[in-house]
Formats: sequence, C-alpha cells, structure tokens
Amino acid sequence: MKTNLANNDPSSTSSMSTYTLSQHAQIRAAQRGLAQDDIDYVLCYGHLYHVNGAKIYFLRSVDIPDDDRRHMKRLEGTAVIINRDYPSIVTLWRNRRNGSRNIRHKLAQTW
Repeated sequence: MKTNLANNDPSSTSSMSTYTLSQHAQIRAAQRGLAQDDIDYVLCYGHLYHVNGAKIYFLRSVDIPDDDRRHMKRLEGTAVIINRDYPSIVTLWRNRRNGSRNIRHKLAQTW
C-alpha cells in the first residue's frame, strides 16, 4: 500500500513523495481505524520530529486548520513514523493525552 504526500495540500500533485506502508503499519492502521486519507492528512499537517533513524509526523491540536477542526479533530494525537533511509511508513500510533511527551522519550530509540 502506498500513500502520496504533498506539502500542506493533499490534492496537489507537485512535489509528491510516495511512502510504502510496512505490513506492521497496515495492521496498526486497521487496528486504529485509520484510512489512507487519514494517514495522508497527518503527513500533510502533522508536526515533524526528527528522531534517530526516523521522521515522526505528529498531529497536534494546533496543527489542525480551523476549517477542518470539526471533521479532523478525531485524528489529534495520531503519529506516523517513517524510516528516514527509505520511504517506508514503519508504524502508526495514537495518544491524545501524552503523545508529544512520548516522542521525547523515544529520542533514544533507533527505528
């Protein structure tokens, strides 16, 4: 499964990057009820953290545009972890309460 990402415009076709979901990420997406459009949204609007060997896109409340807030509030706290070396989504997780704090604790881990 592949996902396309355009910077802050999911409908844009310019400067697209393609990511492949690992089997683990596909399982986690299904467990968390995340559709392909949800993943694209987090990649588009989420705050980017660079962690050892990975990029983490984390969707904070302040990252959701006011126009989308009503429909996309459910994605708050969702993180998409991408391998930095090749375009592959490693896993997905969701934590509305302590998500950004957990990212700081993950800084020592290697993906």
